[in-house]
Amino acid sequence: MMNKGFWGIIFPFLFQLSTSISRRYTAKIDLDDKILQENLLAEYEAYSLIMCSAMCGLGCTYFGFNSQRQKCRVHTGCHSTNSAGPEGGWRYFIPDTEVLKNIRPMDCKSLLADGFTASCLYTIYPWYNRSVDVYCDMDIKDGGWTVIQRRIDGSTDFNRTWNEYKEGFGSVHSSYWIGNDVIHQLTKNKSSLYVSITFTNGTTLYQQYGEFSVNNEEDKYRLYLAGPTEGTLGDSMLDSGSTGGDLSGMYFSTKDRDNDRWSGYHCAIGFGGGGWWFHACCHAFLNGAWSSTSWNNPWYPLVSLGTGVKKTLMMIKPH
Repeated sequence: MMNKGFWGIIFPFLFQLSTSISRRYTAKIDLDDKILQENLLAEYEAYSLIMCSAMCGLGCTYFGFNSQRQKCRVHTGCHSTNSAGPEGGWRYFIPDTEVLKNIRPMDCKSLLADGFTASCLYTIYPWYNRSVDVYCDMDIKDGGWTVIQRRIDGSTDFNRTWNEYKEGFGSVHSSYWIGNDVIHQLTKNKSSLYVSITFTNGTTLYQQYGEFSVNNEEDKYRLYLAGPTEGTLGDSMLDSGSTGGDLSGMYFSTKDRDNDRWSGYHCAIGFGGGGWWFHACCHAFLNGAWSSTSWNNPWYPLVSLGTGVKKTLMMIKPH
């Protein structure tokens, strides 16, 4: 049986993945003597901490080792602080994010290529010396998607100023806008856009666009969007057959910057508040005022479904 001195000797430690990326793990001491059930991949017998760490291979993102029971539990997904109850001897280990400073991934696709396969919170480096915390989706459409917008409830106000949309706001743990400067930096190379809306009845619909980029602030974060497009939402961002439907080529507008194509009308204010690429005005507006029962035109004509919006997601991935 290990004594407590062993923990101080063995950490931090490194072990090698099949992808040739060395990952360093650190003890999550607030989870000591607890047992976690969420995202459990498997449980094994393990006679040492090194043996347990070696079991955290493909699909595993964090693990727990019990020196008293000689058990190892490997988990997938983001680590959780939710415990199924107390059980003596457990200690859990999560990836040390310091390793990301060494590889400096530009986006979530780079992380996926480096062996980080769990949909989770990560740090990326769109600029070499500037980091951004994001949520990465590693499951949908082959993974590697960087989430630029996520709304899971109405607690985060999206009726923000130009500078707030420029820098980004909200919490990566819940709802956020990654920032227009970051979106511009990430889409200098050809990228795809994936949009999804989840409704309170449990239905999730999506639309994917083959070409997506945002220009710099000097060009008012002008949007470029093109096909091919596919999905179940329907195309409400390139709908050139109606006034305001085609958002490609549009400037970004906020409550304090009116850059839309409707002379004498301020779409960002008139549509309930929120920054977006407006024509005159739009058929898609994912940053609008939140309501659990009805939402001012999130994606026309989905308001006719008669159900509320539970979650929205906008993700990008380079080609």
